[in-house]
Amino acid sequence: MVETNMGALGAIMAYGTEAQQREVARRVLEEGDKPAIGMTEPNAGTDLGALGTTATEREGAYVVNGTKHWITGGGISRTNLIFARIQDKDGNDQGIGGILVDKGTPGFTVGRVEAAMGLRGIPEAELIFEDCEVPAANLVLRDPKDGFKKLMNGYNAQRVGASAVALGIAQGAHDLAIDYMCEREAFGKKLKDFQGLGWMAAQGEMRLDAARLLIYRAACNARRLANNVMLPEMREASIAKAFVGHEAFHSVSESLQMFGAAGYSSDLPLERMLRDVRMFQIGGGTSQAQLNMIARGIFSNR
Repeated sequence: MVETNMGALGAIMAYGTEAQQREVARRVLEEGDKPAIGMTEPNAGTDLGALGTTATEREGAYVVNGTKHWITGGGISRTNLIFARIQDKDGNDQGIGGILVDKGTPGFTVGRVEAAMGLRGIPEAELIFEDCEVPAANLVLRDPKDGFKKLMNGYNAQRVGASAVALGIAQGAHDLAIDYMCEREAFGKKLKDFQGLGWMAAQGEMRLDAARLLIYRAACNARRLANNVMLPEMREASIAKAFVGHEAFHSVSESLQMFGAAGYSSDLPLERMLRDVRMFQIGGGTSQAQLNMIARGIFSNR
């Protein structure tokens, strides 16, 4: 749901042409397509300004060359919004923009699928473009001055949505731990009656409530654009993502601890939840990158 509604789709609805918006929305609603967004490259992760994928203009088309990896939904998504360095017919750099490349387009192949630590329900794949020609009408955004900034603003919604997923995993683990504490007995009393464990549960409750409020703030304060697209502000999205990613992992780890050795076993979902939630400090922008953006905002006018 997050990838479909808040990643590529949000950017297309905010900046794409009407024809692009209608077609992509039709695919999502009628075909169940889950648009993928191709940003990360082998040599351009957090430093997206260093990406090397190009889309070169050529007689009514663009020719895409480059490699993406760790692309969520890669290989199963029909619609792929690819971040590329746009080049005009003379080879002049027009900045980083976005272009749609459909699955099955000649020159577009899916490479390695990562054997990920968690979140194994959807693939993280390598996308390879070799002289892949797409119609010029597939160009979503070409703006030498602000194109990259606009695309990244469009990605703020995905960060808030991903934070909500991390919170959901953490809340689920916390709820399992509370239920277990009310049932399990040790030394003649329920686990919930041990003060130290009760404090752990209370701290988990505080972390989850704080995380939830930061997500709500970022979502409620989002700017409303055309086509009912809402894009959160960078500062609030970054604060939510950095805080929730860290605290969700800590909460799941503490919840697992409540179960003792049983929590470490694959017989229960806690170990999977811990593996899954770890990604949210990395994917969609690392926690450290979010802290950098928050710090820049603090000192920008000082």
